[in-house]
Amino acid sequence: MAHPPSEEQLPDYALLDDDRIAKRDKFTRDGIWDLYSVEITWRDRARYLLEHGYVLRPRYQPGWTPSWLGTNRNPFFCEDAAMIFPTRTMDARKRDTGELVAIKKVKNDNQEIQILKYIESRRDTTCHCVTIIETLPDPLDPLFTLMFLPLLRRYSDPNFCAVGEVISFIDQSIEVGTLNHLPDIAEANVMMDARNLIPTEWHPVNQSQTPDGVYKIKPRSRTYFPVQYFYIDFGHSVRFKKGCRPLVIGDIGRDDTVLELSHDIPYEAFPVDIHALGSLYLQDLQEKYYSLDFLAPLTESMRHPDPARRPTIHQVHEQWQQIRSEAVELSHIRISAKAATFFGRVIQQAASIVGSLVG
Repeated sequence: MAHPPSEEQLPDYALLDDDRIAKRDKFTRDGIWDLYSVEITWRDRARYLLEHGYVLRPRYQPGWTPSWLGTNRNPFFCEDAAMIFPTRTMDARKRDTGELVAIKKVKNDNQEIQILKYIESRRDTTCHCVTIIETLPDPLDPLFTLMFLPLLRRYSDPNFCAVGEVISFIDQSIEVGTLNHLPDIAEANVMMDARNLIPTEWHPVNQSQTPDGVYKIKPRSRTYFPVQYFYIDFGHSVRFKKGCRPLVIGDIGRDDTVLELSHDIPYEAFPVDIHALGSLYLQDLQEKYYSLDFLAPLTESMRHPDPARRPTIHQVHEQWQQIRSEAVELSHIRISAKAATFFGRVIQQAASIVGSLVG
């Protein structure tokens, strides 16, 4: 685990002059960076977590004082100024290995833990679902459990840079093994193990910065340093008994462009998940980047207005294999996100063409 740099090692942008130091100290005294109520509850779990081998960041240790006091450091480049969000999750390190983990507070009557343990019990290495490290009773609330998971990163951050990287993502995201269907799909529910991509690690809150909060991270290329993708957040998922028709109601956590969603009329769950994954491919890949038009047949079939005409996950896999067999020849082509303005698009398209010629 890296130690924070000394003031002599810090870049100028992380330091303040005397006038701004006085303002910073006043803001600090006024409580701008104080722990708010939910953060206090995590601080109150710190000793309990330490007894079980997990160390919270300095901000959440009992008796914490801001690291910038008595120095000329800018709080915005001090890791302990960052506040957590959302409130039911926290990050920590394993005391024995230094490995970063995520801690999620889950209601005892929620199916998420049971579903994840069921998936893990299948011992299917082709299923891209997050695995639980362990669970502990919440010492502050007997109605909740603390679930420990690997600390993952949003699958699309940083951006994809080549067609082959997108192909790898789709390969993994439709590989659900023996589940026979997709987990609950939403953009925030697809993550990646980015340790290979960002070997320096990143700050759990300010994810564009290094763990010490000082420098910008410098991600490597997915092409040369591949990553694994995982589905997370099964809080709204449902496990159906064998032979039961998978009917649900409601729209919480679901793709709001799906026509059949209803709060009172039951609908088939699995076609909705297919539509949601198709929407993710459409909005986050096909519409966002150049050179991904080959995804159109896939996204069109997955987002068909009639749920009965949408493919199953296995049919999606078959269709993707046909598309992939031709698209793989484009793997080396560099891609870039589409710009919002006309001139921006012209510049990006030109850069993409040049990149594909010299890459």
